[in-house]
Amino acid sequence: MRGKAILLLAALAAAVCGVACAENASSVDTPRAPTGPDMLSWLPSESWAGGEQYDPRLERRVRFWGAGMPLRNVFTSVKEQTGVEIGFWPPGDDNERVCVNLYLNPQKPPTLRELMAQLSWVTDCGFGVWGEDEEPSYCLLATTIAAGALRRLQAEGDAAVSVLRAAAEQLRSENRRELAEKLPEVREALSMSREELVARYEGVDDQLLLAMLDPRRRKIVEFVLGLPADDLQAVFAGPVRGLVRPWAEWTPEQRRAIGKLLELRRRYWISEEYLQALEEGSVRWEDELPLSVTVRGTASGGLRVIAHPPDYRGGRWMSAGGVSIAGDIGSSPEDVMALRELLGDPLTPDERSA
Repeated sequence: MRGKAILLLAALAAAVCGVACAENASSVDTPRAPTGPDMLSWLPSESWAGGEQYDPRLERRVRFWGAGMPLRNVFTSVKEQTGVEIGFWPPGDDNERVCVNLYLNPQKPPTLRELMAQLSWVTDCGFGVWGEDEEPSYCLLATTIAAGALRRLQAEGDAAVSVLRAAAEQLRSENRRELAEKLPEVREALSMSREELVARYEGVDDQLLLAMLDPRRRKIVEFVLGLPADDLQAVFAGPVRGLVRPWAEWTPEQRRAIGKLLELRRRYWISEEYLQALEEGSVRWEDELPLSVTVRGTASGGLRVIAHPPDYRGGRWMSAGGVSIAGDIGSSPEDVMALRELLGDPLTPDERSA
């Protein structure tokens, strides 16, 4: 990774350990959580000076170096390091069980804002903000696969969660609809030369420009937009989980395309067995492998392609990764650095240390 190493999630973007991990994760008290729907969605772009959610404490830097840390413990350490309280909503949500590997550059530790933005992308879960204006509290909102926590809520909590979830689903649906409406422009961008792309989008839509110039990101866009119309309907307008299809139901050509995407992100593989088998020729992407593939539009204005076991309920996966084609590139320092590199204007040493 070039520039500031914000975080490495080596084994998996979000590796759910199991119930044992959750039970043994920590004996600390669960951070307090809101008792009603008086919560706003946290927007990284609004948390800077002058923004509606400005919180100077998010400029404080955080230090982590370790593997298999439950998010519950991570947030406890965040409070110790910065004074910022981050909990889970609903209380006891399965997100507490998510274990991550955090190796943050000790010479240039990231800010808490940068860490939260990355965790939001990794878990595909937003943060909520609530409480006092000067020192608000934050909550990582429930993951879409963590329905078990809802059964532990009391009636009042259930009602509050229903309101919050309805609002979140509405926002997610609106974002996915806006993403679908942008597809004609994205298709046009795919037909443009590098010079035309830079001339039209630099400083105007840097997120789309990055998606077109970066080879890995562009291949994801080309694959998704090459799907039949019915499949695109499922990706953008169907269930929130997107298009989910067993490996055997993809055409051989599609399997090869997905395989090439996965090869670009080897560090997210389930194991090295697939890589070794491919190199030896005993397995080909065209074969009927014991996998399923999920393709979906995300609430953050992106596309994601994931390969996973058919009975996936959390855990390790193979990921071709995601690509944002909408939204504010300024909320992702990594994207800003990547675009600067692609445009031949890399960050200076002073900018990298800022």
